[in-house]
Amino acid sequence: MTSPTNDIEILRDWVGREQVIVHPIEPDVVRRFELTLNHEPVLGVGDPLPPMWHVAFFLEVAPTAGLGIDGHPQRGG
Repeated sequence: MTSPTNDIEILRDWVGREQVIVHPIEPDVVRRFELTLNHEPVLGVGDPLPPMWHVAFFLEVAPTAGLGIDGHPQRGG
C-alpha cells in the first residue's frame, strides 16, 4: 500500500492537465437521461451538463486491445 504522501504526489502531477472533448448531444437524449434520473427536464441547447454527466456522454473510444488494466484507453500510445 502506498503512503498518503505518495498518493498526493501522483495527484499533483495532474494539476493543470485537462482533456477537452467537443461533441454535440441531441436535446432529446439529454431529456431522456434527465427523466431516467427522475429529474424534471430543464436543460436547453447549449446548457452545460451537470457535474459527472460527462461520464455518461463522453467516453473515450478504444479497441479492447488498447485498454489499460483499469479499463480506460492506455496512456502514451
